[in-house]
Amino acid sequence: MKNGLKYIIALLLTGMITVVQAQYSSTDIRYSSGHGPYPITINFQGSYAGNKNLFREFINDFNTKFGSDNRVALGGFSTNLEVVIVSPHFLRMFGWQGLSIQGGKLGINYRSFSKNIRNKENLRIQFHDETIGINFGHRFNLLYPFTMEVMGGPTIYNFSTISDHEDIRNDVDTSFTRTRLGNGIFERDPDQRKLCSGLDLKIRLNIFDPGGTEGGLGLVFEYGRMFTLGKRDLTALYEDFLDSAKESSKNWDYGYFSLGMTFPLALRMVSQ
Repeated sequence: MKNGLKYIIALLLTGMITVVQAQYSSTDIRYSSGHGPYPITINFQGSYAGNKNLFREFINDFNTKFGSDNRVALGGFSTNLEVVIVSPHFLRMFGWQGLSIQGGKLGINYRSFSKNIRNKENLRIQFHDETIGINFGHRFNLLYPFTMEVMGGPTIYNFSTISDHEDIRNDVDTSFTRTRLGNGIFERDPDQRKLCSGLDLKIRLNIFDPGGTEGGLGLVFEYGRMFTLGKRDLTALYEDFLDSAKESSKNWDYGYFSLGMTFPLALRMVSQ
């Protein structure tokens, strides 16, 4: 895990140097105004959720039972496909006249967190949390090359999967037990089907935002807060994985940090 983190940091630092060297210097495009010709972007970020997450108490109880020392924090990644609204008359194509939304932003987000905890008897429990959400927001121009975004929107898929495995000589056997908690819009089970399973809010700082200039790479720093609608019953986790009758029902609300890079898609759209 530590080596992987060092690799990610080195990659981001290398990308930062590349970004600084590759940006355009023309005075015509030195303003991240939102009128850039490449408004559609995709970004990839490493994400981190601290100790105040849904599984904190369970992991601590696991450590107590097996005498292990597993950390509680979750690590993962996220990716966003987004478009900057580059024209003040963008909505005319839908028949809405005179409404200006220049600086608006739309996107879809996928975020994944993973966590493995182990004991001395080769038992490994894997947590995997996935979220898909729709984002709406606004983009503010700061001093070049910085822009800030405030975004938020509903999550339409929000599930946690917990499974146990037996690690023998670095080989992983098929999991014995699998528990799945959450809600999604396309679920077959009516009890797990929900149009909106939560609300995801975030504030973001961009450096060399390619959606507002002539393209190139950009850096993104993000803090977000996830609010899940309703509670999740973790009682089955204690029964299946710890042979315990402990009852536990918690809200799956958490804060997270993300750091990554933004890439413009080669879909040129001239706004003026």
